[in-house]
Amino acid sequence: MYDVKEFKFNREKCWFRANCPMYNTKDCNCSCSVYFQYYYLVNLANIPPNKQQPEQLKLSAGKDIKKYEYLNNVKENINEFVQDGCNLYLYSPYYGNGKTTWSIKLMSKYFSNIWSGNGTRCRGLFINVDEFLMAKRNAIKHPNLRLEEMEKLIPTVDLVIWDDIGVTKLKEYDHQILFSLINPRIMNSKANIFTSNVIDDQLDENIGGRLANRILDTSTIVEFTNKPQRKPREVRI
Repeated sequence: MYDVKEFKFNREKCWFRANCPMYNTKDCNCSCSVYFQYYYLVNLANIPPNKQQPEQLKLSAGKDIKKYEYLNNVKENINEFVQDGCNLYLYSPYYGNGKTTWSIKLMSKYFSNIWSGNGTRCRGLFINVDEFLMAKRNAIKHPNLRLEEMEKLIPTVDLVIWDDIGVTKLKEYDHQILFSLINPRIMNSKANIFTSNVIDDQLDENIGGRLANRILDTSTIVEFTNKPQRKPREVRI
C-alpha cells in the first residue's frame, strides 16, 4: 500500500498549481491537504508513475476535435458519469493518439472532485489488462499481495480503467478471469473506461464473444482516427 508519509513535496509538480488559490502565496506549502489526499488517491489507483502528471493533449489535425470536445464534456461532468455507472470504449487502430491519456485525465478529474473527506478509501483503479493477467498467472506459484488487494477492490471502486484490452489473443483461462471481473461491474452499474486498438470481430476473437458483446453493447464508443505525428499541433483541452 502506498504510504503518503514517504512522499516529498515538490511545488513545481503540484497537481493543483493551475487552479489552487494558494499556489502563488506564502500559504503554499507541503501541508496542503489537497495535494496529499489527491496524490494518495492517484497512487492507490495504480496509475503508472510516468502518467500521473496531467498531460497537455496534442493533436496533429482536426479529425478528432469533435471527439476531444465530447470527452472534455464527459470530464466536466465526470461525477455524473461515474454515479450513473457509464462506460466508455476508447478505440483506435493507431498507438499514441490519446486513448490512455484521456482515460487518465477523466479519472484524475474525478479524483480532484472527490478527494475531500475521502480518507484512505480507494476510489478507482488503472489496470493494464495484459500486465494484470500476466501477474495473475505468475501468482499461481508466487503469491502477489498487491494483486490480491486489487482483485478485492475491483468490484467496489467507483471507476476502473481497463487499458489495452483485447490487444492480444487470450486463452480461455484469461477470458474467464476478465469476464468474472468486468461483467459484475457492468451488471452492478459500476463505471468503466476501456482503451483498445481492436474492435468488433477482432475484439470478439481476442477476449471472447460474451465479454466483447457485453463491453461494446454497454459502452459509448469513441474512435480516434488521427495518426500520431512527430510535430503535433497543441490542442488546449
